[in-house]
Amino acid sequence: MQKNCTLIILLLTMMMTLSCGNEKEPKSGKNSPQSAKIEIPTQDTGQIQHPDANMNETKELKVHDSLDISFLGKTTEDLNKYHLQECFGVVIEQQMDLGKYGVAQYSALVDNCRHGKSKITLEKVIQYFPDGKAGFQIKDELTVNSNYPEKCYSPIYLKLPDDKSKKIYLIEYEDNSEPVLTKVSKIWEINIKQEKFIERSISKNFICQNPNYADGV
Repeated sequence: MQKNCTLIILLLTMMMTLSCGNEKEPKSGKNSPQSAKIEIPTQDTGQIQHPDANMNETKELKVHDSLDISFLGKTTEDLNKYHLQECFGVVIEQQMDLGKYGVAQYSALVDNCRHGKSKITLEKVIQYFPDGKAGFQIKDELTVNSNYPEKCYSPIYLKLPDDKSKKIYLIEYEDNSEPVLTKVSKIWEINIKQEKFIERSISKNFICQNPNYADGV
């Protein structure tokens, strides 16, 4: 009888030991598919953009940024990569031994020619292409902000009191749609010898012909 009790006690002890061992086994074991924790990466919707989203805005920004870059020394071929608008281009009539020159105005958009930021450049002809077009190199530049009709820019041939003959100038003026301009705020001599825009002083009552006036239009 004593042996049987001893055997029963040993069996109960073994069963209790096995039971405790199972309780200590982690519930998140690798072999338990129900206990596996699945983490779904969170998305920051503020940083997700469709590849085509704001494409036009990005292109426009790059074009506007190009006007902040100096054009000095660049050629008209270099400027082509910026896809700028040429507001006007004028070949200077005065022929000199130094070569042929021109004046041009470039803006990011067509509307900016009259309302917005643009560059006015003094350019020298450096080559001719098979199609007859000329290639220029930028020698000097002015960054301006137009606001038609209050603030306009245009090249014009004038004879100032100190001039022996007519020279080409660049003027900043208010366009009154009349044959004669009465509000010219600034004037630059386009000096070919120095390859520079040189600002000149003018009297308060300065007047000149309106280069953009068209009789009968």
